[in-house]
Amino acid sequence: MKRGSTPDEQDNNDIHRTLAGDNAAFARLVIKYQDRIFHFILKHIRNRAIAEELTQEAFLDAYKALSTFAGRSRFSTWLMGIALNRSRNYVNRAPEMVYGHVDHETHPQNPSSTPTWSDIDTADFEAILRKGLTTLPNELREVFLLISIEGLSYQEAADIIDAPIGTVKNRMFRARTQLKDLFLQENFLP
Repeated sequence: MKRGSTPDEQDNNDIHRTLAGDNAAFARLVIKYQDRIFHFILKHIRNRAIAEELTQEAFLDAYKALSTFAGRSRFSTWLMGIALNRSRNYVNRAPEMVYGHVDHETHPQNPSSTPTWSDIDTADFEAILRKGLTTLPNELREVFLLISIEGLSYQEAADIIDAPIGTVKNRMFRARTQLKDLFLQENFLP
């Protein structure tokens, strides 16, 4: 990154250079965002090989559409939207390959005791969360992943899914409620 420039300014500079024919500038954008995009897609698809392929396709889509990037949002937000569309398209084409049932061991405990947060094993928590994410409808899972896992703002998530911010807040509330219910069923919450 150039000294004194912000990440957004550097991204915009690399976009302009790419549009002027400097492919090394686009390579910098790929290097900067490839891990984030890959992990985002992997959370939707849950298959490394397919996630790698979809990540490459998302960057190819971004390269082809780069001239349409208007700068109304961050480049990373725009790119995340492309990755989300790639994931959605894959899920719509091959849903039987994506969210198959995975057996998860339940949290071993005395059924008469009430667990506290300090009793929760991280691996068990993550297993229950993964299970919970597979049970959420796509529209709730997408919003939850964008905000809670990717750390985007409600506005950025709204821009990516092209929905009003109120809709995003509602979906996030519903996703949290459904996940909370699952954690209660699994005796993970006090």
